[in-house]
Amino acid sequence: MFAVIKTALERWKIKRTMRKYMTAEAVALAVRAVEDGSILALSDREICFVLIEFNLAIEVELKFALSSVIELAASHSAIIDTFVSHLLVVTFGMIDNSPLVAHKSFIDAVLSKHGKDVKLVYSSGMGKIGNIGSTRRMSYTFVHPMFPKALKELSSISSGEAREIF
Repeated sequence: MFAVIKTALERWKIKRTMRKYMTAEAVALAVRAVEDGSILALSDREICFVLIEFNLAIEVELKFALSSVIELAASHSAIIDTFVSHLLVVTFGMIDNSPLVAHKSFIDAVLSKHGKDVKLVYSSGMGKIGNIGSTRRMSYTFVHPMFPKALKELSSISSGEAREIF
């Protein structure tokens, strides 16, 4: 069963936090979605994900490369899903103004700018998108059947290489 906001104090704390980032109407919709459980529903959608592994040992270089790739992602209407250690997950198609086809020019731009310092693995196809988590912490993310294979593939390619997974 989905979590329910049990007290007026709990509801007030959630609204107070969300007001910083959302309109009053959006906050009300979000609170209702938490209460009825619909906020945790995943939906089918065609998406593309790109895994980017940075091969940089020096922290300053890693920060520069990460900032640069995040700017490239933004200029290609991509969404940064996750960054963990030296791995960045970039997605296309998760929101309406993020075109799937933009991943090709994004990959070319990343390789052009950071070729020898990165490895890229990517895949397109049907996945599930939506909020995963609980009322205390939630993440808008994706589940894609090719993601585990893509993670394994990163270890088998060389720096400066991009590989598509089918």
